[in-house]
Amino acid sequence: PTDQPTISPSSNSPTIHPSSPNSIPYSISTESLVAFADFADSRCYSGSGSSYTNIIDSSSQYFYGTYSQNSDKSIRLVNTASCSIPASGIHLSNYNTYTVSMWIRRESTQTLCTYTYLIDGRSGFPDSFIYSAAVGDSWKYMSLNGGAYTTPSSSISTIFPLSTWTYLTLVTNEAQANAVIFFASRYTQTEGFDCSIKSIYVYSTFINQTTNYANYLVSSSFVLPTNTPTSSPSINL
Repeated sequence: PTDQPTISPSSNSPTIHPSSPNSIPYSISTESLVAFADFADSRCYSGSGSSYTNIIDSSSQYFYGTYSQNSDKSIRLVNTASCSIPASGIHLSNYNTYTVSMWIRRESTQTLCTYTYLIDGRSGFPDSFIYSAAVGDSWKYMSLNGGAYTTPSSSISTIFPLSTWTYLTLVTNEAQANAVIFFASRYTQTEGFDCSIKSIYVYSTFINQTTNYANYLVSSSFVLPTNTPTSSPSINL
């Protein structure tokens, strides 16, 4: 179809309203949304400690390595050392996973680590890695800033502009049961990607390009207050 995607969520979609005064209320598609983390929302993260909460089911998840909360309430994952140094990242476990989206910002040009991992799973999620040399067979599509689905790229040092927020969506080949996901590092918690992450969305079903684009527009209103997309991507489903 060539029609412009519908930007507003459907009327029967539940609405997620962050309760934190530092969060701007917004709504996203929540059908089949099994995990949602907005680190600016006090229901998700208190601002201190290694634990955060999946807003959907109130399960406890965790950060690891060296991390802090930025002034914009995103989580800074410090990965500037050599590959052998324990990495920093975000752990999310035991959800049926088909589509993963996140707001992510590359923080530096890394020179001390040959390989850096954007995402990895392994346990319960085989071949789910994307790192600077390869993409695992579990991933089928990638989308940047609500754009058309394309073949996932391993060029993570170039597809994410430095110091710029990017809305990343990844789609698997098929639903993965009880997936364990490591964001911004290898599953061994090494070879980390130096970045900040603002929010994470995990769906148990395939999210089509129209819904993905709508989610990007809605969520960009609080991550990028001055961002005004000028055109919609071509939708070829």
